[in-house]
Amino acid sequence: MVRVRESADYLLVQVELGGVAPGTYRAVFHDTANCTSPNAFSAGAPWPSPGTRTGPAQLIPLMNANIEGRAELVARLKGVKMGDGGMLNRSVLIYGGTAVEPLKPGVPNNVVACGVFVKATSLF
Repeated sequence: MVRVRESADYLLVQVELGGVAPGTYRAVFHDTANCTSPNAFSAGAPWPSPGTRTGPAQLIPLMNANIEGRAELVARLKGVKMGDGGMLNRSVLIYGGTAVEPLKPGVPNNVVACGVFVKATSLF
């Protein structure tokens, strides 16, 4: 699960993993809000947020899953916004390990989860 909440000067990102193998994981935002391919290739390239000085793969700190396969992380990302030009219509991928290799079609990638950020619509 990835939750994102916008504040006046930062984006609060909360990541909770469960049911994964013990080890290191990395969350990375990607250009396209698309998780339809089975290996996450449809998510496009890692997204370099215009409000940060770090590369897209280092924007969110690493997480370590314990022996029970659980990991939690809370990060404050200065200069990153949720609306248009920010996280809206992007995806977040969870990579197994520390490496963020270029995604390739038709082969297994080291991505264990993919989700998208889209504008919520009211039911009322």
